[in-house]
Amino acid sequence: ENPSPAENASFVSLCFFSWFEPLIWRGFKKPLTLEDLWNLRYHDTSAFVVTRFEKRWNKLLKINVRFSARDRKTELNGLLKDQDYTPKKPVSIIGTLLRTYWITFVNVGLLK
Repeated sequence: ENPSPAENASFVSLCFFSWFEPLIWRGFKKPLTLEDLWNLRYHDTSAFVVTRFEKRWNKLLKINVRFSARDRKTELNGLLKDQDYTPKKPVSIIGTLLRTYWITFVNVGLLK
């Protein structure tokens, strides 16, 4: 277990990446090995990121289906008849990414 120093770094240290300097110097002096590297923080792992993305993706798919289902019945001789289901518009991956990680994008933009 080799925790990332970013976990306990101050705000200033995070802004200027001073928590990362020891690894830079170690890599400058000798080639880095896997033992030199830190573990990923939990919120940087694929398990966390994919879970957040899939939750938002599935929510948008349900919204798309719900609005499409509302419009898919037509009246014929006073009876409602199901039309073939086709979603109005495909769900956008870019839109899903923006909706999921907009806070991160705003923070990066403010720090830049």
